[in-house]
Amino acid sequence: MADALKPPVNMIVALETRALPAITRWERVEGIPHAHDLARALRAEVRDPLWMLARQWQMGELNGDDAGSPVFAKLHLKTTQLTTYTPRESPEQAFDDSVPLESRVEQRPVAFTAGTQPLSLDLRLLMGRQWLKLLARAALPFEPGFRAVFPVETPNPASPSSAAVCAHPEAWQHQAAFAGRAVDGGHPITLLKIPVEFIPLEPIRS
Repeated sequence: MADALKPPVNMIVALETRALPAITRWERVEGIPHAHDLARALRAEVRDPLWMLARQWQMGELNGDDAGSPVFAKLHLKTTQLTTYTPRESPEQAFDDSVPLESRVEQRPVAFTAGTQPLSLDLRLLMGRQWLKLLARAALPFEPGFRAVFPVETPNPASPSSAAVCAHPEAWQHQAAFAGRAVDGGHPITLLKIPVEFIPLEPIRS
């Protein structure tokens, strides 16, 4: 037993043969908060400020012989406002400073369908309500036609086209609550991208 505790003569051979089993563990010296509130960790509290002052004294940082500070500074700036910008795959256009640049260059099209499956029901409902407001503001008697041609469809669990909606109870209940009561504003937007001769306006005017 005493011989087993003696250090090996050849350390390389001992490591290769694993004559002395050991567990190596590395510890990182860093602050790890143990709570969700990071207010205390962000304060960077110092437990021994005298030690830091002593280290500054040992390194000569308190002498101040070469610790000069600026007493005068001059700064020259020149700014130019944007007048035009060129979006990707679009022609150059004037820059409107009344609208934030991020809202113009980072805007992305809203997907209303994924294949044949309608998407973004919340936006469709908002757009449908806006369509009805525009009709009422212009005193146009087309609201019944819009409700008849662009209704929110009732989910049918027996139909494969409603499988994606009926598979989620919350989405099913949400769409069923507005079915037959609200206008699907996504359909008029989709039709506006088609040539005018293909837009079915006759049912709306009736």
